[in-house]
Amino acid sequence: MFSSKRIFPQLSLRNSDYSISVVSEESDQWMLVHGYSGAVDSVDKLTFEWVQRGLNGPPPSSDVIKHLAKRGYITTKTSLEEQAIVSERAQKLRTSQVIKPTYTIILSYDCNFRCTYCAQRTTQRKGRGHLDHGMSDEMLDSALSFMEATPSDDITLYGGEPFIQANAVRARRLLRWARDRSTPVHCISNGAEWRDFDDVFDPEHISGIQVTLDGGPEIHDRRRVGLGKKQTFWGIIENVEWALKRGIPIVCRVNTDRTNIFDLPELTEILQQRKFYDYDFSLYLAAVTDNTVMKTGALFEPGELFDRVLDVHTEACNEADTGNVLFNSDYLPYFRHQLTQALNENKPLQYRGLYCGAYTSMYTLDPRGLLYACWDVSDDSDNAIGTFFPKVEYFDTVVDRWRGRIDSVLLKDCLTCPYVLLHGSGCQAKAYRENGEYFERDCQEFPREFEIAAKAALGKLKIRTRKPVYPPMGKLAGRRDQKLPVIVN
Repeated sequence: MFSSKRIFPQLSLRNSDYSISVVSEESDQWMLVHGYSGAVDSVDKLTFEWVQRGLNGPPPSSDVIKHLAKRGYITTKTSLEEQAIVSERAQKLRTSQVIKPTYTIILSYDCNFRCTYCAQRTTQRKGRGHLDHGMSDEMLDSALSFMEATPSDDITLYGGEPFIQANAVRARRLLRWARDRSTPVHCISNGAEWRDFDDVFDPEHISGIQVTLDGGPEIHDRRRVGLGKKQTFWGIIENVEWALKRGIPIVCRVNTDRTNIFDLPELTEILQQRKFYDYDFSLYLAAVTDNTVMKTGALFEPGELFDRVLDVHTEACNEADTGNVLFNSDYLPYFRHQLTQALNENKPLQYRGLYCGAYTSMYTLDPRGLLYACWDVSDDSDNAIGTFFPKVEYFDTVVDRWRGRIDSVLLKDCLTCPYVLLHGSGCQAKAYRENGEYFERDCQEFPREFEIAAKAALGKLKIRTRKPVYPPMGKLAGRRDQKLPVIVN
């Protein structure tokens, strides 16, 4: 029987509680990631299996074992000592975020779209009087003063839809105010009316925009419906191209469920044809969540999205008579970028610790003068943490509810999880909607998402020959038989 004590007799080595192991059968590679040291290593099979067996069996060389100990994968620390390290690092991450507030401005809740899955459906049902109530000039004065009191380099213009004519005067004023202070403004927009704001659509005023496309034109236009049932896809495509050529970075979000997942290859083909990736353009997938309107049967279970994306492309490869099937690497979990960089450049992971700024220092300012910690609960006055107009005032009980998640969840329920500094404790708004509890974990099956990201970082996933995780879904709404010529990104 081999034992680490024969190599390090003075030590009682064990596997760290925060070591994460990933094996990629497709590329015959193995990875170790450490949950608080930032270490990421590609290792050989012998080393991987020795760690997996709890440091039993044939060991790697003494130099390798020393390296594993240095990187944190094996340790002499007790579980409590490791938890103390994680707790300390989470506290430092909180401190760094508290001194850097982020601001989101909602000029009005009005929107020129009526998307089938809109998270603001409850707001839209309040009627025109509520939607037409935008920030007054006096209220915007207060909003700007509130932000000037603690300056930030992170401002988001949100809605509703920020770029509609009803918001035009105040949107321009906000963007110019930020430009004069060299403060970047990121915008979240549906992309329909950008050219009406030609005078402020440049990198001096806008640091980037998130826009949504939900597949090819047919399925997108059924889901993201313009007022009056207008088709929206090609207008958005033209505006995205226009903005990219002006030097504005674009991030495309694809809200994904069972009804549009088959349309992803068509969307990628259009993006390729338009050469969007020649500019500062990227894309990510987000699972549609229950808005009480969507049929829940169309929604993915937590952790299902990325496996389904891979399965759909594998199925398409097996069905294709000729050519390849287009797969966009942006359809994979975003965390693969960090893992790839850590492997290729031997740099430690940058841990987030906190899922989002709602735990600490995010402020959403809405058109009724209310402050929220999270934009996902905006227009729900029960979750307002205070007001910025007509005066700045905080509601201590609600502040504690939203700013207390680190102590009440992350440093208690999540502290022993090896992914705690990678994922935080998840989305508080989602946990509240699903469980009715504010201090509840929202794990979102992150370990599975992380595994897919790690396999992608180890090497190209073999889409055509991989074994599907789920049975085929069959033809659902949104799928059309078609043969697609493809270039794999």
